Amino acid sequence: MDAVVAEVLRVNPNLEAAEASWQAAMELYPQAASWDDPNFRFQNGPTLFGAAQGAHLWRLQFAQEIPWFGKTGLRGELADRSADVAHYEWRHTRQKLVSLARQTYIEYAMSERLRELQQDDYRLAKASLDPPPTVAQAGWDLEALERREAYELEVLELEEKQADIRQSHRRSRAQLNRLLHRDSDAPFPEPRLPESPRSLPDPETLVQKAYSMSPELAIARQRERQAEASRQLAEREFYPDVKLVARFDTNASDFWAPDRVSLKPQLGVYLNPPIQQRRRWARLRETELIQKRRRAEVRSAETTIRDAIERKVAEMGRSTERLASLDRLIAAAERRAETRATLVAARDRDANSHLAAKRTVLKYRIAKLRQEAELMLQFNELATITGEDGWDGEDPADVVGDWRSSIQFLPAPANDWMDSIRSIGDDDFMP
Repeated sequence: MDAVVAEVLRVNPNLEAAEASWQAAMELYPQAASWDDPNFRFQNGPTLFGAAQGAHLWRLQFAQEIPWFGKTGLRGELADRSADVAHYEWRHTRQKLVSLARQTYIEYAMSERLRELQQDDYRLAKASLDPPPTVAQAGWDLEALERREAYELEVLELEEKQADIRQSHRRSRAQLNRLLHRDSDAPFPEPRLPESPRSLPDPETLVQKAYSMSPELAIARQRERQAEASRQLAEREFYPDVKLVARFDTNASDFWAPDRVSLKPQLGVYLNPPIQQRRRWARLRETELIQKRRRAEVRSAETTIRDAIERKVAEMGRSTERLASLDRLIAAAERRAETRATLVAARDRDANSHLAAKRTVLKYRIAKLRQEAELMLQFNELATITGEDGWDGEDPADVVGDWRSSIQFLPAPANDWMDSIRSIGDDDFMP
């Protein structure tokens, strides 16, 4: 299953798009934290309108706009929070793909095993049915005709059940192939259904783990921090940015002959006075309300995670109890089947009772298989809620100053199972 997950992540374009968005968001900080380019200005011309032979004004000026204290840092923090949101959105995309791939693989493996058990049940059911006499043999015996019609109906019902199982198997195989970007009818080797753990984790431990690992909750928290930075920046908008200007003027007899004696250096400060207060107050109120909304979203996400974990653990507890009950039923049914086999062999009794007992064993095994698959799907959903997707390697976001492609820490897709998928031919597939 891990190999299938790795292959799905390798070929899925959504994960690549989310990673590109993350990379693009990481380039926002240098744009937000940089000052505007300095301004250079040169002027030359006659001091008075008229003939160009008069005195010339020769001016050279440099200007640099400097944001008010703290504005640059807050703009950079806003860009950082945007990059963090993009990172956790990438994690969320990856986690959804992992969860979907595991779910699809479990369903496919379960349908494969269910098809085998259903075929065994079909053979036992066919063997336990007494073939009725033919129409010619029955003649006008209405009871014989009724037995024949009942037999045909039972056979058709068994074949219909077989067809449903085969159709479900084809659908699960097609869905798994679509995730792997293969033809929907491409064959697979026999899947290996992983064993489901029977011990249930502590709900409070899972809640605390989800609070630290859930991408959805992390996105909500980063947006709350982003709202706080926006509010602080709105407060600083009441203070104007400052533009420092340095220049010198001189008079000249012509264009290229400035008079060094009359050089007049100057230093100035330009600013836009914050006269329009209404829009600044409106912006501040807007950011405060957005921050309030983000805080409520964080609390809502925490409550949703806690409720989902408690509900899922309770469902898993019921599934575990059901599996224990099915284990006891299977053991009892197997003992009964052995007893029936002994009685049939010793007393030469009708073998149909033995076949019925074996079908009972198969019935409980099918029920156990469905319950095991349901429990594994519940564990998969629980992992999705807690943010645990089971990747191998280091998360590049946890390495300060060192970002690497996500492809470098995916599980290695080339193992025996994936190699056998690639080596299988269409002729080797038995529908």
